[in-house]
Amino acid sequence: MMEVILFLARGQYWPEKYGRLMQECRQYWILQVIPYYQIIGRSPKLSCILPTTTQLIPQQLSWWNSFRRPRLRYHDLVAVNIPLTVEAKSHHKIVNTSCEVENTTLALNDSDTHIFDFKCRTANEIRASSCLQKLLCIDIEKADIWVKANRSFSLINPADISLNYKACLDADISEATIRENAWLLSYPHNIFKTKMKLIKNMFFTNFQNGIPLFRLGIFRLLALSKQLIYDVRWYGGSNRIQYLAEQLQCSMFEVCQLIVKYQFMQNHPFDKLRDTLKILLHYRIEREAIMNDCWAFRQNPETIIDRLERIREAGIFPVKPWMVRCIEPVIARRINKESHRRAILGENGTIIYYLSERFQCDENKVAVILSKLPQIKHVSGPKTKKVVDFLIENEYTIEHVIRVPRILFHGVEKAQKRLNELLEYGHKPKSLIVFCKTEKEYNEYLERIKKKWLKNEKK
Repeated sequence: MMEVILFLARGQYWPEKYGRLMQECRQYWILQVIPYYQIIGRSPKLSCILPTTTQLIPQQLSWWNSFRRPRLRYHDLVAVNIPLTVEAKSHHKIVNTSCEVENTTLALNDSDTHIFDFKCRTANEIRASSCLQKLLCIDIEKADIWVKANRSFSLINPADISLNYKACLDADISEATIRENAWLLSYPHNIFKTKMKLIKNMFFTNFQNGIPLFRLGIFRLLALSKQLIYDVRWYGGSNRIQYLAEQLQCSMFEVCQLIVKYQFMQNHPFDKLRDTLKILLHYRIEREAIMNDCWAFRQNPETIIDRLERIREAGIFPVKPWMVRCIEPVIARRINKESHRRAILGENGTIIYYLSERFQCDENKVAVILSKLPQIKHVSGPKTKKVVDFLIENEYTIEHVIRVPRILFHGVEKAQKRLNELLEYGHKPKSLIVFCKTEKEYNEYLERIKKKWLKNEKK
């Protein structure tokens, strides 16, 4: 696995010049290389390393919605893991590339690839970088990245960085934590002291849990501090941060990250917050799913109950938070699809149960298919029925499906057409792989069958 940082650049001129978000953003890919550099490439030979559309999620790209930021934020870079396939390795060899997957290193010798570094240039940046190196005991590359990624480092006095560092140590924040969150030191010292004072008043047993709240402005921190005091006074001595950490079974640090990300939760009515969470947990929505999508808390509890009851009656499982907050046509379509699926696959509603019933075999035998291709459980009921009918009519067994489970993804019309063509030449495929081949591969296979048939005819 190679660590890939999704990022957008504007041609060769990043980071000195950039402007609007490019429309053709998918043509760019970036790999994290030795030791803190990025490679931005547009080579068609390396297109296999491109991240898929599903990995370009809004969270990773949302900060580009504002074009006024003079530089990127280090903490906004999102790292994901993408496997380096055999095809990708072969492409690397074509472009004369050396690659060490274990050390996450990459060296490119391609004319259409540009390497940019984060070296500090101005006097203020160099001073800030030098200060970070001494305080945090980090190398120059890491310090330069923090300075480049947080522009305020080069705008404040280096003495403020030192004062902020001492204040963190006095607040029992470990050196390792400061090193991992060096952006904490990028505030003017008077602002940093004010924020620290407000966070200390927020009932944290361990001050390090409140570190994410430093990202909030002073006025938002002041409002949150007052809100937590109000929560304790009127709701049984527990505030929203403590309550969410207990119910979601996570750390207060993670809850603070949620509050920074979903800012409506800072002043959302606490009783409504508690009622919504109880409802979501009652309907067996996973805690991790709730933390990944907190927008459901903005819905009315009565509306949530009504929606979740309809989902439960339809037999949809697992339930996801997006089902609570999506528009009515979307959930109606999902419920309709599930009802059709259950009508075909039976009350159990699982493809394993359906296949075991149709092929009259043990469910454990069918479970092998699901272990090979877990995506099969998402195939629609009508499509599954058509494929199974086709297989049984043509005397194919569950063993054939276990060997080639991909057949359940393919259309019956194309498979029937190919079978008819092959039967004309007296050949019935013993393996279902024939129905899964591409047109080019199938045509080559058909030509071989034709030649064999003509040879037998001449005899």
